[in-house]
Amino acid sequence: MRNIFKKVLQIILNFNLKFLFNRSIRKIDNKITLFLIKYISLFINFKTLNSKKASDNSEGIICFTLENLGDTIRASGVINYLEKKHKPFFVCTEYNQKIIELLGIDANRILVLKRDPGIIDFINLLKFMKKYSFKRSVILDHSNSKLFPLYCSKIANIENVHWIDTNKIQIKEIIDFSNVHNIDILTATKVFILKEFLEYDEFSTLTGEKLKYINLPCKKNPYNKYEDYIGIHIGGFGSLLYSVSRKYPEENTYKLIFNLLNKGFKIVLTGDNLDTKFFEKYIKELSKFENFQDLSGKLSIEELSFLLKSLKLYITSDNGTLHLAQAVGCKKIIAILGPTSPLLVKGVNTFILKEELWCSPCIKFIDFPKKCVHNKEICLLNLDYNKIIKLVEDLE
Repeated sequence: MRNIFKKVLQIILNFNLKFLFNRSIRKIDNKITLFLIKYISLFINFKTLNSKKASDNSEGIICFTLENLGDTIRASGVINYLEKKHKPFFVCTEYNQKIIELLGIDANRILVLKRDPGIIDFINLLKFMKKYSFKRSVILDHSNSKLFPLYCSKIANIENVHWIDTNKIQIKEIIDFSNVHNIDILTATKVFILKEFLEYDEFSTLTGEKLKYINLPCKKNPYNKYEDYIGIHIGGFGSLLYSVSRKYPEENTYKLIFNLLNKGFKIVLTGDNLDTKFFEKYIKELSKFENFQDLSGKLSIEELSFLLKSLKLYITSDNGTLHLAQAVGCKKIIAILGPTSPLLVKGVNTFILKEELWCSPCIKFIDFPKKCVHNKEICLLNLDYNKIIKLVEDLE
């Protein structure tokens, strides 16, 4: 109980009350909206809604990606394929907008909604759909995020809806699919959604390495000066918002960085503003080293992409930056895994480190655990930083 209280207090201290209030309102709005449109979709569809056609959307495809950043990055190969073959319209969250832009999608074909869509988003989406004649809806989401576009597609009377029904899905088919070219199982589910679009010989093309990459803008990389650096991400999923933490403990991360710096390696940190606050006391100590740079909380998605492209090695836990590093073609990646199944994060040039425990991995496809059976993530606590250092030296 005391640990829970400490976590709650820590979150309150690091988030302002306005942010917490707005997030709570957004979640409530999302729940009410999903409840309403679920029942609207059962009884009403607007047959005249799709009354107009757009000259650049002759195939009438609208594609939704409303999940977390990492999930959208995983879908980059599918998005690239759809864009190249069909030029669809896209609906994403403001959270993922930058990734969609990095993939070269025309802004005129993008509708941006809030991360947890509410009533206003529902109205804006219906207005957007009214402008064009959509025949197919492609929903690249597998979690609860898929429900909003699913219900909206039915209300808009879209005949063909392509999505993953987690109640009826054949897991074996997707696992077999994921054996192609280092493709992880969540990327495979997104490819699986497109099975009706694909010719037989296109499967290998779609799941190949090139289409999975994010091609950065053709301009001088301002982060080439970090090409002999090791990047280390200090964040991850470790708050009360998630049932099981995927974040390598701060103290272990500090010891890892301290020892690598003492061995002469050049280190640059990545992370968001909240990660920086949690790691602040360690950053002050590490800043005494000349071969240490702190870029945590200072980079946009595009800037981080250029940095990851430049680094000789990137060390990170299971979070969006891991998938971004894979997508931009980072030279070498060490993925520190605790509860996560390697099937969820495997990729090109990715070396996975994890402890083999009887309960591991507990985060698998679809069925995430309610809580850690040990009440602490010993799979991460027991992962000795010296094992990471040894792998770094072996990869040199």
